[in-house]
Amino acid sequence: MKLLSSFIIVTFLLFISCQSRKNSHHDLHWEMYVSAEEAGFSTEKLNIAKAYYDSIGSDAVFVVYKGNVLINWGETHRRFACHSVRKSLMSMIYGIYIDNATIDTNKTLQELGIDDYPYYLTQQEKKARVADLLSARSGIYLPAAAEPIRNRKPERGSYEPGTNWCYNNWDFNALLTILEQESGKNFKKIFYEDLAAPLQLQDYHTNHLDYHYEPEKSKHPAYLFRLSARDMARLGLLYLNKGNWFGKQIISEEYIKISTSRISNKGWGNTGYGYMWWIHNDSPFDSLGMYSALGTGEQSIDIIPKADIVFVNRSNTYKKERITWQQRRKLIRLILEAKVSDMNLKPKLKKLPEHVKPIYLPLSDDDKVIAGEYTNDEMNLIIYFQDSLIMTDFGKGNYPLLKTNKNEFLVEDFEAVLEFEKDNNQVQYIKYYSYVNCKNYSILKMKSE
Repeated sequence: MKLLSSFIIVTFLLFISCQSRKNSHHDLHWEMYVSAEEAGFSTEKLNIAKAYYDSIGSDAVFVVYKGNVLINWGETHRRFACHSVRKSLMSMIYGIYIDNATIDTNKTLQELGIDDYPYYLTQQEKKARVADLLSARSGIYLPAAAEPIRNRKPERGSYEPGTNWCYNNWDFNALLTILEQESGKNFKKIFYEDLAAPLQLQDYHTNHLDYHYEPEKSKHPAYLFRLSARDMARLGLLYLNKGNWFGKQIISEEYIKISTSRISNKGWGNTGYGYMWWIHNDSPFDSLGMYSALGTGEQSIDIIPKADIVFVNRSNTYKKERITWQQRRKLIRLILEAKVSDMNLKPKLKKLPEHVKPIYLPLSDDDKVIAGEYTNDEMNLIIYFQDSLIMTDFGKGNYPLLKTNKNEFLVEDFEAVLEFEKDNNQVQYIKYYSYVNCKNYSILKMKSE
């Protein structure tokens, strides 16, 4: 059965070999095939994939075939935490700054003046090049911000730079410092101006990119994204189209080839590793040229060049929901197997329906007094005013608070509500509760100065 399944998927190449890639999505709004058959897929077989999607608990799947939307399941408009997908996004940005000669990948940390604190680099570690960091081969095994507890590194100094692959947040985080130093610009500004604006990410704002510091480990912060599935698909489509976005070459084809080539054969599962992209080694994915941006919970941008597909999966890790590596890959297989014929030469398309956003109340001057630090035995939140009220939940990011009634605010993207109250002594409290299950809540008291 496995051999038959692989044969079906590989023969999928025959259906697309004579068709050129059509990148028809060029404005703010996606277009979707009127039916699966317009794209050469079977509705019946995609229904089997949809039933499997429903059974595994994924929160959103968005699939683009030949530049138009084939699948739009779940909350594809909603921003979820991207987790380690962030690293592939940094790789994309590096492509731009390597192409314009702002960054030289052969420069060493010694030449760039990069060090760390409270743990200083040794002379051996300073020999690591930018290319070594991009490929997770720096040989620098120091503590790092936002590093998984389970991630075990080799003993410090055990490998020369460039000789050993290790999934290493130190490398990924230090790349942020190097980028900002060499470009002279803030990463939030860089990502917005160089990718988000040109690609017209419709759900993204600079508030959705945060720096996460753990100064007791390292001075280099992690950079945490919240993105929607449909915006992640635009980023994947840029790579699928070899860096070209409607006539403008945003990232060179040469860099995309290098960054998505197998530099290290070692990886998790059946994968290799490029410049912060996962390269698939096993059939049928290797024959289709698939490579992926991956994060906790199987957040993914899976780019399948020989199938002309971008597949995006999202899991709601705010509620600790996630699917497995095997489940994601089975879902992709089911979708690939639903291709049964050539696409219509002029397929019928429709505008993808827009998500209807709730109407929120405007803030008043009285709302600004809510700003402050709130705490209890389990939680510590800081609320500050910067054009709007924003909540900082350490380790998760900065979330705008959207006013729903006099004393209640929705925490953007997080499925939580803050309700503000005062006691008889005018001490301010927050009732923090889940939007899904309002019976479970925590009370936090504003800290006095």
